[in-house]
Amino acid sequence: MATRALARLQPHVTRVAMTISCPDDVRNFVKECIPKLSSVPADDIHVSHLAGGLTNILYCASHEQSNVHAVVRQFGEGTEAFIDRDAEEFWIAAFMDVYGRCDNGLAYEFLVGYAPPSLEEYKARRSELATALAQFHHRGAMWGRCSPRYANAPNSAKHVFLGSFIESAVQVKDKDLSGFSEEDQASLHRLIEQLPKDAERLLRTIATFEHHLAVGPCHNDANTPNTLLHADTRQIRFIDFEYMQPSFLLADIANTMCEFAGYDGEWERMLTREEKCAFLRRYFEESARLTMGKGATVEGSMEAEVAMMDLLEGVSHVGWAAWAVAQAASSTIDYDFVAYAVRRQGRFASMIEDWEAQVHACVPDLKI
Repeated sequence: MATRALARLQPHVTRVAMTISCPDDVRNFVKECIPKLSSVPADDIHVSHLAGGLTNILYCASHEQSNVHAVVRQFGEGTEAFIDRDAEEFWIAAFMDVYGRCDNGLAYEFLVGYAPPSLEEYKARRSELATALAQFHHRGAMWGRCSPRYANAPNSAKHVFLGSFIESAVQVKDKDLSGFSEEDQASLHRLIEQLPKDAERLLRTIATFEHHLAVGPCHNDANTPNTLLHADTRQIRFIDFEYMQPSFLLADIANTMCEFAGYDGEWERMLTREEKCAFLRRYFEESARLTMGKGATVEGSMEAEVAMMDLLEGVSHVGWAAWAVAQAASSTIDYDFVAYAVRRQGRFASMIEDWEAQVHACVPDLKI
């Protein structure tokens, strides 16, 4: 019954045969796919540039008199090689209104009043963040029942973070790296050799207790820019679903845990063990409420779950380090991807033995 009800809620998304490359294209696109704007003169639609990243250019198209505010996502050229845009559209529709799709873009709901929190507020509101992640995973699991194609996609932790990301990094060895400093070239060669070994080590370790791990639709990139906080209600919403697909739920949480260290990898800012236990308890309490109803409780300590989550933090470090190696060789964005990759792989190398020892000691007590 729930599946049929959700199926009825899936939106009809208007397909528009055009490509977008400038604000005027954005205006024409939203006029075609948003009924309220069909009779509005194109020049009356305000278009602003929101962001330009590695995989998209984002615009906001708005018309105050019609109370319409939309995000228009112009897909980066060639990104369909590693981003399933159909899957992205499907998952966006689980959490916000989708208005239209064109040959190289998508229009969907703009979350008015929301903005990324500061790192300090992100940490201060970690209990609300745990609740929001549980609700996100629950909603994703319910929505995923509408499409086995997306809900049963390969496990992202194993096949993306420790799979295709690693393959992309290895391919960098065949590229011309002469534009990098000698130090960066040495770092890239070391990472290209080491990251596949790190991935293999993680896969072997995870395989010993994978049967304990819950799997479901995961965001896989719930970093601070993709976590929005409402200015008045302080409600948390997540955006940008390019990498969303099934994974270990604890891996998704572990990936978010890394955000407490910021982009500069200040690992001392990560949550303490006690704070992690409290975070996971709040997460599992909300999950229990959503699946079993009000009054559901979570018994016992969270020590085993924290140990497993800590090891899955390694998936985030190795995967994003490999991603950064590939970006260093191809991106035109002015960012030190080599230094970022070195920081992430360095964190993994310094912690993996401790993580393995902790999780092996706790496996008999795992409750998930």
